[in-house]
Amino acid sequence: MSSEHYHITVLCIRASEEYRKRFPGVAFVETGGHLSHERFFWLSWPVMQRKINRSLDCLKPDILLPSVLPANWWAFSYKRTRKNVFCLWYCHEPSAFIHSPEWIEAIEDRLMHQAAKRLNPWLKDLDRWLVRGNVDYVICNSRFTQGQFQRTYGIESQGHIYPGVDLDRFTPAGDKSEDLFMVSRLTRFKNIRVALEALALLKRKDRRLLIGGEGEAKEDLRRLTNSLGLDDRVIFLGSIPHDRLPSLYARAKLLIFTTEKEPFGMVPVEALACGTPVIASNSGGVQETVQHGVNGLLLDPMTPRSLSEGIDHLLENTETYDFLRQNTRKSVERFCWDHHVQQFREILDQIIQERRTRRGAANFS
Repeated sequence: MSSEHYHITVLCIRASEEYRKRFPGVAFVETGGHLSHERFFWLSWPVMQRKINRSLDCLKPDILLPSVLPANWWAFSYKRTRKNVFCLWYCHEPSAFIHSPEWIEAIEDRLMHQAAKRLNPWLKDLDRWLVRGNVDYVICNSRFTQGQFQRTYGIESQGHIYPGVDLDRFTPAGDKSEDLFMVSRLTRFKNIRVALEALALLKRKDRRLLIGGEGEAKEDLRRLTNSLGLDDRVIFLGSIPHDRLPSLYARAKLLIFTTEKEPFGMVPVEALACGTPVIASNSGGVQETVQHGVNGLLLDPMTPRSLSEGIDHLLENTETYDFLRQNTRKSVERFCWDHHVQQFREILDQIIQERRTRRGAANFS
């Protein structure tokens, strides 16, 4: 089977029309049900698992390729009783709401927050048991995630493949504005308040910060904006359509990325592809994409003071800013989508060939 002959089906709770249009060659099968940030999602888990099992039995997949929780747990549970199915986990991070104290503390729903804390020891054991016994092949999204995976599960992955960025879509365009830009899920874990407090400390008081995204912390961030007297300098853009993102990246003066220990971070890569320097925390997978003093700045620690000083430094020193900007696009060419696809195809072809060889040997014997 050549790579061009893969038949891909995405099994999901719901699929947006945007993705259906963007990927006409992919079949989408919806199960329906609650999303993972809703209480009823966890209460209905057994029902959802039965739905997933029935759907997968109908699809008869050769290879399961789950993403983040809950998809990975559904796939691992399915694999337990159907050992002939090959499970390849593209690990973006060990299940965050189980293994990340910062993520747990960021849960806004009080009941879910208390449940996550009280059940944490049991959930950790369950997660490790599911991963160790029901995954055939693990590829991580960065070297940082590889290390997290090994420390969390006590086993090694087969390597890492960086996510890809579409360099035809994300490209420099037009003149730069004077605006700073962020795009993120609006949750406490993303440390967006650091950027708001830094904005209040900037030397120039006419700089604006555009924030894209939605999330449970949005109202808290609005209140902080008001208390800092920044209502006329902070613009909450809400959810941004995918086709609008490139122009926002390209127009921004700087991309601000305040998340600590991000497993990889597509946002900085997309911004760099659009010719925009990045200021980010010196931690996590971002260290593998943002090069300090080359295409951006890495701050350690990431605080309102250090961030404001970093922004002031770049905006006051035109030569430094221009040097970073001229390196942005070239620095992310190695993360191009075609390279990502080629690496994944090689792994899939290898797996398919090995499975064919084993089946042939079994039939011969």
